[in-house]
Amino acid sequence: MTSEGQTDSGQECVLEDPKRQILTLVGVAMAASATCAIAAPVGLSDACLPTAVIDLEVLPEVHLEHIDAEDVVRDQQDLPMRIAIPNTCSITPSTRGTWEHLTDHRMLWRLRIHSPHAAHINLGFDQLNLPRSATLMIYSLDGLNMVHAQTRDTLPGGPWWTPIIRSDELVIEIATDTSDRSAVESGVHLTSINHGYRGFGAAPDRGSSESCNIDVVCAQGDNWWNEIASVGVYTVEGSWSCSGFMINNTAEDQRPLFMTADHCGITSQNEDSVVVYWNHQNSYCRTPGSADSGGSGDGHLDHFSSGVTYRTGDTTNDMALVELNTAPDPDWGVIWAGWSRTAMPTIGAAIHHPECAEKRISIPDSAYSAGPHWKVNWSQGSTSQGSSGSPLFDANHRAIGQLCCGAAYCWNDEDDYYSKSFIRSWTPLEPWLDPLATNANYLDFLDPHGSGEILGACCTNGQCTYVTEHDCALSNGTWQGDGSTCAGNPCDPYTGDTCDTAPVASVGANAFDTTDATDSGFGDPDEDQCPGTYLDWDQSPDHWFRWYPPGTGIMALDTCDEDSFDTSVVLYVGNDCTSLVQVACNGDQDDPPDDCQDYVSAISDIAVTSGETYWIRIGGWQGGTGTGTLTLNFDGVADPTGGCCTGESCDIQTGAQCTAAGGTYLGDDTDCLGNPCSTTEDVGACCIGGECSIETETDCHALGGIFTSVGVDCSPNPCDTAGDDIAVRWRVAGVDLVSEIGASWTADIYLELPADWRLDAVAGNSSQIKTVASTTAFYQSMYGGPTSVSINPEFYPMSPDLQWDSRMTIGCLDVSGAPYAENNLGDIGIDWTEFESGGSLSVVDGTWFVLPVDSQGEAALFTDSSCTQRYGVLVARLTSLEYDSEILFDALFQGRDAEGMTWQDAASTTISYQGELDCNGNLTPDACDIASGESQDANANGVPDECEQLCAWDLNGDGNTSVDDLLILIGNFGSLYEVDDLLGLLAEFGCGG
Repeated sequence: MTSEGQTDSGQECVLEDPKRQILTLVGVAMAASATCAIAAPVGLSDACLPTAVIDLEVLPEVHLEHIDAEDVVRDQQDLPMRIAIPNTCSITPSTRGTWEHLTDHRMLWRLRIHSPHAAHINLGFDQLNLPRSATLMIYSLDGLNMVHAQTRDTLPGGPWWTPIIRSDELVIEIATDTSDRSAVESGVHLTSINHGYRGFGAAPDRGSSESCNIDVVCAQGDNWWNEIASVGVYTVEGSWSCSGFMINNTAEDQRPLFMTADHCGITSQNEDSVVVYWNHQNSYCRTPGSADSGGSGDGHLDHFSSGVTYRTGDTTNDMALVELNTAPDPDWGVIWAGWSRTAMPTIGAAIHHPECAEKRISIPDSAYSAGPHWKVNWSQGSTSQGSSGSPLFDANHRAIGQLCCGAAYCWNDEDDYYSKSFIRSWTPLEPWLDPLATNANYLDFLDPHGSGEILGACCTNGQCTYVTEHDCALSNGTWQGDGSTCAGNPCDPYTGDTCDTAPVASVGANAFDTTDATDSGFGDPDEDQCPGTYLDWDQSPDHWFRWYPPGTGIMALDTCDEDSFDTSVVLYVGNDCTSLVQVACNGDQDDPPDDCQDYVSAISDIAVTSGETYWIRIGGWQGGTGTGTLTLNFDGVADPTGGCCTGESCDIQTGAQCTAAGGTYLGDDTDCLGNPCSTTEDVGACCIGGECSIETETDCHALGGIFTSVGVDCSPNPCDTAGDDIAVRWRVAGVDLVSEIGASWTADIYLELPADWRLDAVAGNSSQIKTVASTTAFYQSMYGGPTSVSINPEFYPMSPDLQWDSRMTIGCLDVSGAPYAENNLGDIGIDWTEFESGGSLSVVDGTWFVLPVDSQGEAALFTDSSCTQRYGVLVARLTSLEYDSEILFDALFQGRDAEGMTWQDAASTTISYQGELDCNGNLTPDACDIASGESQDANANGVPDECEQLCAWDLNGDGNTSVDDLLILIGNFGSLYEVDDLLGLLAEFGCGG
């Protein structure tokens, strides 16, 4: 139920008491001047209609008690921090708002929006196509919080999301020429109004990071200003928030690439809704630990970038890379962070926006490799929700990963985890971060503002760099002008304005623009091939593509694009521009699809041959020009692909494509890893702690790695000597087995191995930290110890709970050696203190081990949690408190294969109790006993028969003794049964019922 003037979320927005508003407007209009002076904002001028009488949209109340409960669950699920509740609507200036006349043939449209008790509001438009005369502003009623003037030149025309307005009531206003009123009414559509309730200056319990955090303007940030300027906080769909950072690439062309975490939820479907805020930081250093530091800061939200394009991501390693649709204003001082593919982390700093509050800096006291992550513990500051996606910098001030997960807060000493994206996600990142194919292992930051000299784009041999005019001249480059950028690559020699400069088209969509094109001078095409299709070339400005078919088959093309113009298209074949033969042409397609422009060009059913080069020339009917999309389709069997070297550049192509482009084909199924086309020092796979990177032999040794050989790449990983042969498995041994504590569950942890392999050691080192952790605590008996040799089974009768004491082992359960003859487990260099107190084990060095002659290290059959029989070795028995707890087991394992060759590999898993039951106490879940035939389940209720009350006179097998069984007995009375049987059944009547 809603109060007057309010709507339920998701429904059409309605006017608040429209009859009363109309009467008020009439009265005000009679008392006020018919016109008002133009100001900024126009609507705050005294001569305009008072804000109080402007059309008002009121949102429904938000009940924070329900929202807070939902956020607890979201935070436990490591979802991005939610900051606002979305309210969908459908509002245009033709259906809502108030219009009034201004001076000089101008008009003003305004709409008030009120979201009761909101800490802030943001808006989403799915269309914002303003006429050139129009100016848009959005502001709070007091004018203190404002989105400054936006015009056709600053807006995308399509979807656009506003920054945060810190108020619970705001005004949208558009001032435009009277003649353009209809264009405003048809070009603006508001679809989302979002009620902000935490973050960005909300109440201290919902909008500020914890007090231990350190403002970037404090002394700890003095040496990190270049990195601080690269980090931003952003919102998605106006509803949730994370951190991220600008990232440099080897072209150093100021391409606005922005890196964050995949779990923050940016996709190609919501990319337009991303708003990134720069320089949102406190103006002075608040003393860490003080109430001031724990309260709301004074950071501004004036510097923002709206809209991104999703470029690539890696869900497994929690990485996302997007590109801002508009580069940050140079006056904002944004810097592009450097990066490193190091396998050896050093202590640096983390910069982030905890709780999406003002920017903070945190200093680690340790940073280690932990499987796919860098594991970090904090000496100063911490992180929180909203910090996800922020960068971790090493001592060389280069980003080495982004925050994916962890449990660190000011009030604990837990660890955080940063994804090793520059190592493990390099394949999707490489085309974007290393577009020059340098195979660089690191790159420093790019500061386009700090040299004191004016920088700009410089074109040298088709490549664009961002340098001073003087340096451009030294490289014999062509200077593009002060402040010019490399966005869109202005140096690209393949402009498509002539046949010789035709870029390579691909199957799918290819954008083109003939607005500033010229007539290529190739001459008008032969219209006899497409009579009656209104080609009407007439020396049209044209755009060229070249296309190498991926195989032999049938091709089709069209220029369908509802925003495009009346195109004409011609198809040629030939090795180069001097030997082209026209194949087909078209001016207008018969019966084009509904979602195309009125006059579409299309060519279909053209047989193409692998190895040939096809040329597509696009013009306009009677010389028309504009933008558009060429869509290519291919139906056939694609040729195999491989690496193709053109100079020192490597691309994946078919052999025919490579030859046609003048390149050298490396062979089918080859790749470009390690850039095999490079004439510089040879490279190969370098192994550091099980991780693989492509290095020169010199660099590999300098990093402390082992160099394989020249030409060896990292796919498959030659450093992963055990590969997919090992995995951490487990089975639940029982629930509430310990009598002296509350809810608990016990799991036996195994390392799965091939049947003829063995495990010698469970280790940790500088590259792979060993972690055994519970989200609650481990049960530890006062009579127990940290390993199996510490457990004396002679004490079991006196202390039965000792059986379920948390312990580490290899093969054996206790000191008796069961199921082996003896227990020769040893350990070196491990501090068990915290583990023995019920806490986590976290070891950089040290190991627990057996000797290669000890049979307890040999793989044996076991049944895991999925009731699957596998070979492996028991490595731990762990009892975790609370049913909803989770156990993390992460370590470096070492052993020998069937030939006696040593292997080493890291493996990890997270274990949780899934409701497994073991009613017969044989340490195997009931479901597995039934599945293996160890137990019977006559009534199919999932409980082994031996655990249920068995009914001797259950003649029909339904688990109970009832009338049905009595009828069976009576029916066979005198043949199978007699009086004693009848008396026995009657005595048991009702059993199991």
